[in-house]
Amino acid sequence: PTIYRIRVKGSVDQHHAQNLGMVVDENNRQESTLYGPVLDQASLIGLINALYDYGYTLLSVESQSV
Repeated sequence: PTIYRIRVKGSVDQHHAQNLGMVVDENNRQESTLYGPVLDQASLIGLINALYDYGYTLLSVESQSV
C-alpha cells in the first residue's frame, strides 16, 4: 500500500476517520489532514467518494514516499 496525505476543508470527525482507516491531524478549524495507507487506485477513489459523502471539501491528495 501507498501512504496518502489528504487535506480537507473543516474539522474531520474522529469516527469518520476511523471508518476510513485513516489518522486525522487537525491543522486548525479551517482544515484537516488525513494520513493512512491506501491499497490501490480503486481504494483511493472509494476513499475520496466517502469523504464527499460525509460532506468534506477536498483540498489536496498526495502520495508520501516511505
